Amino acid sequence: MDANKVKSVLLTDFNDKVLENLLGNISINALEDRCNVDNLDFYAQEGNDTNPGWINGSGERCTQFQRLIAADIICKPEDAVAAANTCYDVLCPGGLGVIICGNSNHRYGVDIFEKECIRAGLNVEVKDSRDIFDGRLLCSKSLGMTSG
Repeated sequence: MDANKVKSVLLTDFNDKVLENLLGNISINALEDRCNVDNLDFYAQEGNDTNPGWINGSGERCTQFQRLIAADIICKPEDAVAAANTCYDVLCPGGLGVIICGNSNHRYGVDIFEKECIRAGLNVEVKDSRDIFDGRLLCSKSLGMTSG
C-alpha cells in the first residue's frame, strides 16, 4: 500500500508512557495530520457482533478499521484470547490483520492464538516469516539482544 494514500494511522497501547512516546515520535516526524494515538486494552474488548467496534481507554466505542498491524502482543495464554477478541472488534468485515508473534518456544500462548482467532470468527492464515522471506533473516547477526 502506498504510504501517500493512507489517510490516517492510529497507534495504540495500554501503557500511558508508551502512548506519550508515540505522540513524541509523531511530532518529531511531523505526522500530526495523519497519525494519532489512543489507549487500547485487549482485556476490555468483547469480541462479538452485539456492538461493532472496539472500546478505548475512556470506555468509548470506536469505529472499526480496514487494516490492523500488531506485533509481540502475546506473552501468556490469556493474551491470546484477549488479542483474538480485539482483532475481531477492531477489524471491519472484510478487513485484513497482520499479526507478528514469536513462536511458542519463546512466547506462552502463541500456540493457541490461531484457535482463538477462529473461535472469535476470524479467517486465519498462518505463515512462518522464514517462508515469506526465503529463509533470510531481516536483521544483522551482529545486533545484540533486545531483552533479558
